[in-house]
Amino acid sequence: MKALYDRLESLIVGMVLAFPLLGTFMPIEIYLQPLTFQSVYSQQRVETYSFSHIVYLGIAALSVYLMLLYSRSIKRDVWRGALVLLLIALAFASEVWSVVPATTTRRALRLFEISVIAWYLFHKYDTKNLTRFMTRVLAIPVFASFAILVIRPDLAYSNLQGYQDAIRGAIVSKNALGGLMSVAVLFAGYSFFIRANNRIFAGTTLFGSLVLVVLSRSATSKIAVAATLGLALYGWIVRRRTNPGWAIMGAILTVTGMAALIFGVIYLEDLQKIIGRSSTLTGRTDVWRAVLEAIRHRPLLGYGYGFWDEQSTVRNNIWFELNWAPPEAHNAWLDARLQLGIVGLSITVMLWLVAFSRAIRLALFTSETGALLMALIIVNIFIRGLTETVMIDPDETDWLWFVIAYLHLARMAEARTQVRAAAVIVRRATLRALPW
Repeated sequence: MKALYDRLESLIVGMVLAFPLLGTFMPIEIYLQPLTFQSVYSQQRVETYSFSHIVYLGIAALSVYLMLLYSRSIKRDVWRGALVLLLIALAFASEVWSVVPATTTRRALRLFEISVIAWYLFHKYDTKNLTRFMTRVLAIPVFASFAILVIRPDLAYSNLQGYQDAIRGAIVSKNALGGLMSVAVLFAGYSFFIRANNRIFAGTTLFGSLVLVVLSRSATSKIAVAATLGLALYGWIVRRRTNPGWAIMGAILTVTGMAALIFGVIYLEDLQKIIGRSSTLTGRTDVWRAVLEAIRHRPLLGYGYGFWDEQSTVRNNIWFELNWAPPEAHNAWLDARLQLGIVGLSITVMLWLVAFSRAIRLALFTSETGALLMALIIVNIFIRGLTETVMIDPDETDWLWFVIAYLHLARMAEARTQVRAAAVIVRRATLRALPW
């Protein structure tokens, strides 16, 4: 009976992840709209659809259920995600200085709900079982995207100006598809490598994810995939050595970084042509300038969480200046500073510093199972956060991936520390027992 219950629970969570959270065909009202440049960037976030509200109420109910069911486990490990909870608390607190408090509260609740689901997945599955589960879940948008491309190509293609040949598949936008597929590449690739799923299934999902990243024409996602696959190869080589040492990693990363920097400076224009971007990064630099100007007026606490969903004078002025309606700052760091001020940015920086320090130490200098996968998820989100708003946006799944990876790395680091402490105790006891 318990086995049947666990299967049913996994099925329900899997469906919630695959559709409303990962965004397969959802929000359905937006997915079925004729896509234009303005519709995606100005109407995507209008929450006036009854069906979407019902879906999000279902997610809220599931989150409450999981929180109550696993309350003891969550409470026991709350300290592992203390910085995560601190950022969520700040999002709720920003209601006090937000222009539209109701919007801020609703968005913060959604961020909290996603965090609860991430915590559940962390407690429910070890890295191998999580890989098996998430590969199956991510296969749904992968195969659905190819299916819709065959059945309804008019829906599968992005009609955004300048990107009519880009594929958005079963996801609402091409960039969202590219970002999701860049994560699917990691889970499916790791599943294939450790045989977490059937290799034919994992390999097909991996190949489909790679194809969709290319077809989405999301330059940032392509860069993230290339970087993480390169780091995966490097990490695999280094971890096979008995004592890789900091010197090896430092030398290789320094040489590689310097070479990439020099190449980027010398061939900047050529690189922009290759990835199909202008020197303004498709208008992003204009957005950054406008956002920085807005930040200057409220530097300490920002404008409140959910800034881009609020009908405020500042947001409307940004849109008016740009002559289009961006739904985000197109940079994770700028959006953290814009919405939560220097306080929120400081917490975000601390989160990343802790995540990166654990990722480097565990992925390259230990043989912890799954450490490399979690490190690559962190790197993937960081790269995409340079040109897209990740983590701080509850409409994106990157916060889910980040929390899962962050918690797994925290548990691995703790286990490593406990092993070292036990070894020290044994060594001291052995020395005391010797007949000096």
